[in-house]
Amino acid sequence: MSSLSSTPQLQLEGGSTALSVIHRELQAKIHDLSTTPRGDYEFESIHPSKDLIDDFNSTIWPNLVPDYEGLVSELVFYCRDELLKRGLRCMVHGRTKTDQSVRDSLKRREQGRQKPFTKLSDILHEMHDLAGVMIVVQSAADVDRANGFVSESFRAIKEPNHWSPDRPVGQYWDAHFGSYESHNHHVSLKGDSEDSNPIFEVQVTTFKDFIYNQYAHPWFYKGRNGSLTDKDEIIMDMIHGASYLIEMGGEYFLIREKENRDSIEVEHDLFQAKTRANGPRNSHNTHLKSYNTRAKKIAMTTTHDILTAFQYDNKLVIDDCNKILKMLGRSTQRITDDEIDEERVLAIQSHHRLRAWFSIDQPSMLLLDGHGSQGPKSEASLVSAKIASALLKLHRYQDKKRMSPIIVPLAFFCGQHRNFERDPNASATELALSLLLQLVDRGRDFIAHESLQRILEVVEPTEFRTVCASLCDLITELPREMYVVIIIDGLKFFSQPLERQEDTDELIISLISVFRQGPLATLKLLLTSPSRVSLFEGLFQEDEILRLSKDLPTGAVANDLTWRRPLELR
Repeated sequence: MSSLSSTPQLQLEGGSTALSVIHRELQAKIHDLSTTPRGDYEFESIHPSKDLIDDFNSTIWPNLVPDYEGLVSELVFYCRDELLKRGLRCMVHGRTKTDQSVRDSLKRREQGRQKPFTKLSDILHEMHDLAGVMIVVQSAADVDRANGFVSESFRAIKEPNHWSPDRPVGQYWDAHFGSYESHNHHVSLKGDSEDSNPIFEVQVTTFKDFIYNQYAHPWFYKGRNGSLTDKDEIIMDMIHGASYLIEMGGEYFLIREKENRDSIEVEHDLFQAKTRANGPRNSHNTHLKSYNTRAKKIAMTTTHDILTAFQYDNKLVIDDCNKILKMLGRSTQRITDDEIDEERVLAIQSHHRLRAWFSIDQPSMLLLDGHGSQGPKSEASLVSAKIASALLKLHRYQDKKRMSPIIVPLAFFCGQHRNFERDPNASATELALSLLLQLVDRGRDFIAHESLQRILEVVEPTEFRTVCASLCDLITELPREMYVVIIIDGLKFFSQPLERQEDTDELIISLISVFRQGPLATLKLLLTSPSRVSLFEGLFQEDEILRLSKDLPTGAVANDLTWRRPLELR
């Protein structure tokens, strides 16, 4: 592949290295395809349009699809992460065009432009939505902020296209709630050169229009499902109206959320002022009774009171570890689960990247794709349980007065809590809360009194964002001598339903962000899954990913029982 030495370094607000790298690789690939002779012609020379379109459909686009899919994945991560930093509640989705959609679009666009395609660059410039990202904001009030983010973060190829709700919708019914509304941005990554620069579309819409468009798009705009009667159009308009009600209800509860939060802050300030005025004897007056119990027992600032208030289960991680480690068996020398690959266990725990992760005395994080058994007791989970068990033992017996650094292990095994209908721990909120309370429990001798009080004041145990933010804040406040190891195992099991997946994604992104900021405490982060978690790969450097191949050399542990031994951490 030829290099684009003249192409400047691409720039991003927030600096997503992975996205820039993938974008440049795709840019170089497009450049090569544009200048490589194919048959008796070059793409940058004039030749029959039909030959170009046929070649694009049959050869060029299939060759580019994996690169465009990688671009879309990184764009989704980048947009989601940056919008989250800006406090914008939204969903971010992405897609590449299907082969059939590409064929149909090329035919339609060539007819619309009324002249044939003569160069590959013509097609790639005209097909601005080969890669597409959709940002779905919670309400119309957030649209301008989302549009502003897109304008600031990417280079505009042309002015955004506003699809107005005043457009006519159907043939028979004058829609009361209008048409689908969105703002479509045709953009590329920032840089001084546009040479072979891939163009993609970022669409901004509201939640109500997103819901409505799930039905309107295939019926009205694509015509995939046949014609609509006047009654059908009325029902479609009613769906749009119902989505308005959902949005209005959401906006109402956002207002109520702010009112409750402001009320609690005001009440807290009044209580503090009254306490100072009346002196310590009246600090436990009846005014405390007006507080929400989860929130605001201001006088309770001990570790014990926090753990009690939030119903901390100090045996949860130990029990989960024991359930997984039972696979080793007690009296046999073989794993008791026939689906577990002993060679894969040894390959994981002896891999130089895992060894480096828990042996070097500096911050490190690792994404482990075990590529093995897909059950909750996988090879990756077995290794995670062994590491967690060894760390818990080390923590239990370390001399906190003489030993430095102080080892504080935090762990959560998603595969042991996958049933969100029956298991009270099967949510991203409980995952974050468990990590927070483990940190409060095991780091109790080194957490400031002010941090404990803030946790009581801020954390709502059923509200994910308050728990996630408090966990990240506490990590950043820990002293230099602390050595915090976080193990989150079995991420794949929290990929459904959508709400749990989105909250889990937000937690992982937040923890990685804390890691990249470099807190005083030494932070080690291990994320594992029995199968590939491509969603997070763009947030890791290549040497921070351990991805085992599906097929391993056989016979590696035929007479080797090291995979069964406890891990020794030094």
